Amino acid sequence: MSWSGHKECIFNAFKYSLGMGELKGLDYGKLKINITDVNFYDTNFRRMKGLKDERTTTDKNLDYNKIRLGDLKGAYKWNVYDNSGKLIAEKGLSTHIVTTKLTLQNAITDSFNKDTGYTSEASYEQMINIPASAKIFSYDNNNSWVTGDLDWSITAPSNTSTMEYFKNEYNFNSGYNKTEYQSYGLDVNKLEESVVRLSADSFIMDDRYIGTNTVAMDYGAAGVLLTYEDEERGLTGKNELPVAFYDFGKTLHSNYNFLQIDWHEDGIIKAE
Repeated sequence: MSWSGHKECIFNAFKYSLGMGELKGLDYGKLKINITDVNFYDTNFRRMKGLKDERTTTDKNLDYNKIRLGDLKGAYKWNVYDNSGKLIAEKGLSTHIVTTKLTLQNAITDSFNKDTGYTSEASYEQMINIPASAKIFSYDNNNSWVTGDLDWSITAPSNTSTMEYFKNEYNFNSGYNKTEYQSYGLDVNKLEESVVRLSADSFIMDDRYIGTNTVAMDYGAAGVLLTYEDEERGLTGKNELPVAFYDFGKTLHSNYNFLQIDWHEDGIIKAE
């Protein structure tokens, strides 16, 4: 069964650290994967969004640009008052964060064009399927060495015998072919890129990759929290840097403590 998460958030603290150059030389292979329960989003909403919460003393003084894993509450309590200011109830939420032993596998960053979806390896010629012959036998022929064969001129395509020779000698493909472009020395126009993304292999968790004293799916898996661990920067344990949170849209349970996440084709983190 598959579905798309309906809540997601890139933490302000992560964006702040990037912008301030604190994460120069970031190794995305150090992004750790944590499992969250159904209450995580509501418990930590304001912390993820970087919003001050006037209802709690601790949050008033919290620097949301420097939030760490230890600042994400296991419990969240608040008072409810009536219109006269009288305390009528005390409410609260509790949440669990289960740390796995997994990090992102084969994490890479690349970029693509927002409108076409093509990456930097793609070109306009590929997108609209221009064959090599169409580039060669045109005014914009890139001075391909092919045009040195016979007595080439721009009027050659109008000569039936000349074109029959080229057709038989080179057997051009009828559509775009990368190998032909390279063989005949043809230039291509790379697509303009407007989106940078972080991608990785699918996330697969089973009993081998959970904490020694914790059963990962006891509280159900309702989301995934990515944190950045880097001992050299002091980002370990409670000081791990929260990076991103993704909500599954429903709580998953497994008798075998098995969970697999296939990341979206747009990547795990996308910047436009």
